[in-house]
Amino acid sequence: MRRRCSSYWVYRDTVSCPISNDLVMTQESMFSQRLVYPLMYVAQSSRRVASRHGLLLKRLQNEGFDVHVLAADDGGFEELERYGIVGRPLPVALRANVAGLLGAYFIMQAYFLEKRPVLVHVFDQPLAWPAAFAARQADAAAVVATVDRHSMLALTDLAAIEGLLAQVYGLLGRLVDRYIVTNAQDLELARGLGIVETDKLELVDGDDAVEQILGLYDGLLSSQMR
Repeated sequence: MRRRCSSYWVYRDTVSCPISNDLVMTQESMFSQRLVYPLMYVAQSSRRVASRHGLLLKRLQNEGFDVHVLAADDGGFEELERYGIVGRPLPVALRANVAGLLGAYFIMQAYFLEKRPVLVHVFDQPLAWPAAFAARQADAAAVVATVDRHSMLALTDLAAIEGLLAQVYGLLGRLVDRYIVTNAQDLELARGLGIVETDKLELVDGDDAVEQILGLYDGLLSSQMR
């Protein structure tokens, strides 16, 4: 029996794929050897992840990934664990918590260095910046960010503030391999402000969002792991 895992196939007992062994965890038994591909989701709320992305994460778990969620422990980890997903609490329940963000960065960096994920997907400003930087420090093969609420970049009255915010978002754009927006307004603002390279920018929206994300991961990992 085989299942799709990026551009390669994961078999029940063996795997063949174009990826170095130091990027995977190996599970061994008397009868089989199977490679497991760590994938990290980073967000502010574990409850929101379970509600909005539970189906996607379950699909990824079934596709052969070892899925981990790093987020605030606000009631979502129990549901995620029923899917076999590993939860790692972060001190980020409040957005305006600089100490929590700093602590979260060091937790993420240590966790990523230990697990060596092949892909990290980050959500939720301002957590996206330290998460993406920690992923790069751990040499993750691919880093994806989902970012919304770009409207504040266009509504400010002060050009200097608008320029500074554009630079901050531009830094995130340089750190990631794909920059996802979830509506047409954010897509146009991101394009107009030039905060991310056009070939990195993706719109994921609609009823087939799960399939869009799976396809994006598939193409991204295929190219990054060659």
